[in-house]
Amino acid sequence: MLIDKKTISDLFERGRTIKAFPLIMFYMESNAQKVLFSVSKKKIKRAVDRNRIKRHLKAIYFNDLSLNPNHLSKQTIAFVYTSNKPTNHLELKVKMTKLLEAI
Repeated sequence: MLIDKKTISDLFERGRTIKAFPLIMFYMESNAQKVLFSVSKKKIKRAVDRNRIKRHLKAIYFNDLSLNPNHLSKQTIAFVYTSNKPTNHLELKVKMTKLLEAI
C-alpha cells in the first residue's frame, strides 16, 4: 500500500493518467510496486459507501488481477473513484482490467 506523502504528491504531479469512468488511474515507475485507492468524501457522502467501494477495489486488484504481476512490477499506481454514485463490483472489475491492460 502507498502511504508516503512525498511519493503520493509526486505520483499526482508527475505521473501519467488513464481514465475509464468511474476510475482514474495515475501511475509512474518506482523502486517497488505500491498501490493507493481513493474515494472522495465530496462525491460519496456516506463513509459506509466509500469503504465498500475501496474494499471492492482492493479485492479486485489483489485477488483477481494480481495473478500476473510481471507487467505491474516497479509501478506506483493510484486508483481514484470519480462517480457520484456507488458502482457494482462487476463494473469496477471491467474498468480496472481495462486500465491495467493500458499500461
